Amino acid sequence: MGMDIWSESGVIAETLDMVNMIRKKDLKKVINIMRDFSDDENFNMTFTVSKDSTVEEVKECLNECVRIKGEPSKYGGDCYLENSYELHELWNKIIEDTRPELPSLMDVTIFDSGRMSGWDVPHGEACYIFDQSECFETKLSDMGKCLKRAIGHCEESQWTILSV
Repeated sequence: MGMDIWSESGVIAETLDMVNMIRKKDLKKVINIMRDFSDDENFNMTFTVSKDSTVEEVKECLNECVRIKGEPSKYGGDCYLENSYELHELWNKIIEDTRPELPSLMDVTIFDSGRMSGWDVPHGEACYIFDQSECFETKLSDMGKCLKRAIGHCEESQWTILSV
């Protein structure tokens, strides 16, 4: 019997953050992407948008495709995002075509337990996770340079302690 524990990090956006980045100039591209996804047999998403849809209609449609099942709980496992793979693929394409300067979307997931996932993440909501390494730069300080010269290396380590 064993237990695996690891830590992850990223920049989290919620659904409202994502839909609010759709601009009027993105409308045609986003509608085409949504229509392509509706036509693709590999994806279980259907969008009711037309070439004449407004930005607000597109945002509402994107918001409605987020289907959360269950409720967050103390120990987790009761709450999940029904179509996380499809949302990830959809938003990757939207970002790629409308905002190529943005970092990579690593995952679309839901956190359903503070005990399991930590208390600093939203619980019971769709979370769009961007790669933090593409958002932040870490530079060696003068003291870090001195340490590297003294011991031959200066790499940051991360760890998690679990007490059972």
